[in-house]
Amino acid sequence: LFKCQGWKNDDTEFVLGDKLYRQDEVIQAGFSHGMAAFLAPFHSKGTLDPWRTMTEVFDHPGFEPHAFMLLLAFASPLLKLAGWQGCTVNALGESGIGKSTMAQFMSSVYGTPMGAWVGRDDTALARMQRLGAHYNLPVYMDEATTIKPEALRDLVYSIPTGKNRASMKTDYTLRPGAEWITLFVTSTNNSLQTKLQLENQNAEAESLRLFEFNFPRVADFAEVAKIIPNVLRDNYGVAGPVYIQHLVRNREAVRARLREVMGEAERAFGMNDKERFWTWLTALVLYGGELAREAGVINFDPSHLR
Repeated sequence: LFKCQGWKNDDTEFVLGDKLYRQDEVIQAGFSHGMAAFLAPFHSKGTLDPWRTMTEVFDHPGFEPHAFMLLLAFASPLLKLAGWQGCTVNALGESGIGKSTMAQFMSSVYGTPMGAWVGRDDTALARMQRLGAHYNLPVYMDEATTIKPEALRDLVYSIPTGKNRASMKTDYTLRPGAEWITLFVTSTNNSLQTKLQLENQNAEAESLRLFEFNFPRVADFAEVAKIIPNVLRDNYGVAGPVYIQHLVRNREAVRARLREVMGEAERAFGMNDKERFWTWLTALVLYGGELAREAGVINFDPSHLR
C-alpha cells in the first residue's frame, strides 16, 4: 500500500491519484489508511483539449513569468530522476496581477485547481504532511509572507533536505518524519529573500535554497486571467496523467538527458557552486516544458523562456 504520490520501485513506476503508471499499463493503486484526504484532489474532470488550447497564450511576449510558473508542475517529477531534493520557488509581485490564477493553472496539471495548495494558516506539521503526501508533485502556498520569519527560515532550509524531523511515540520509539523530493512554490507581495535577511544577517544558506523571480503586471494578461478559471472549472487533472505516462515510458532517456541539460545550464548561466539550486531549477523547468510539449499536453514553445 502506498503512502504518497510519485515515483516507486526504483523509479520505474509512478503513482498519480489512485493509479499506478507502469511502462506498459496503468493499474489501480492501493493506499494506506488515512490517505483519503490527501488523495482527494488528485482526480480529473473534462478533457485535455481545452486545457491544452489555453496554454497557447504563453507564446505571447511578456508572459514568460506566467509560463515559468506553469512549467514548475512539469519540473517537479524530474527532481528524483535528476538526483536533487528540490527548493522553494517564490513568485514576487503586487496583488491582483495573476499569481494565484497561475498557481491554479499549475495545480490543475495533476488535479483540482487548488488541490496543491496548503493554507497560509496551516501548522508547520500540516505543511510537512502535505509535502510528504505529494512527495514528487509540487505544493503551493499563497502569500507566504504571512509566515513568521523563524518558521519561514526553517521551511526554506528544510525543503532541500527532503524530510521532516522524526518524533517520539508514546512507547518511546521514533516515528519517522515525512519525506519529499519536490518544489515548494509560493507567491508574495514582498520579497522572501529580504525577509530572510532581516531575520538573520547570516541567512546565505537559506537564501541560496530560495529561487525568487519577478512576476510583473502585464496588461495583456488581465483578460486571460478572467478566462483561465472558467477553463479550469470544467477541465483539470487531464494533462498530468499523459505527462507522467510519457515520463515512465521514456524514463532512461529522460534520466540521461537530465544530466546533459543540467550540465548545459551550469555552463550557460555561469553561476558558481553556491548557486547550483538556481541553475538546476532553471534547467529542469525548461526541460520539463520540452517534455510536456513532446507529450502533447502544452501548445507553446518553452524555449522562449531562455
